[in-house]
Amino acid sequence: MDRLYDSLNTSGNLEIWKVYEDGKKELFFADHNMIVSGLGASLMSLFGGIHSNDITDYQIRYFQVGTSSHASVTTSITNLHTPITQVQYDPSATANIVVSSVFIRLSDSAKVEQDAVQIPWQHMKRITPTSVLYTLVLDTQAANDLTLNEVGLFVRSPFRQGTVPTPVLAAYKKFPLLDKKREFSLIFKWTLYF
Repeated sequence: MDRLYDSLNTSGNLEIWKVYEDGKKELFFADHNMIVSGLGASLMSLFGGIHSNDITDYQIRYFQVGTSSHASVTTSITNLHTPITQVQYDPSATANIVVSSVFIRLSDSAKVEQDAVQIPWQHMKRITPTSVLYTLVLDTQAANDLTLNEVGLFVRSPFRQGTVPTPVLAAYKKFPLLDKKREFSLIFKWTLYF
């Protein structure tokens, strides 16, 4: 299975845009992302028929942002260093996002309860037969007055146990410090190539 995953040549690219209420757009950051081992493990589980029989468990359906990235980033990381909470995502209950409490899978025997944003179906778009664009949105009401510098995409629940999803980190990116303000929305345009 490792050779199959290696042959897929999976990669990705992330753009972070500030979008102001007057329509002005400003590219804050653009770079490749890091595909982490959780995506490979998820694909092996899917192709091997090892765990969940529900295809939706193998879809990338969640994301998180964080305020303090890992000092050293490797493909073996399993979670964000300091993910923000539901109250930080949506303090006024007016942000146009759905935040869920899930159990992030850290290893075969360890998981941690955290909050993650559900990616709406309309924010996932197949660009080519081998690429998908995920548009992740933190609107003007979300995550304000926080300094963000990490983001991650999560596979829904490839190693499902029970009814609560156990997401697995698929891709990660550390970026320069970004002070989120009410004056703009943040749009993460994240393309994965398979």
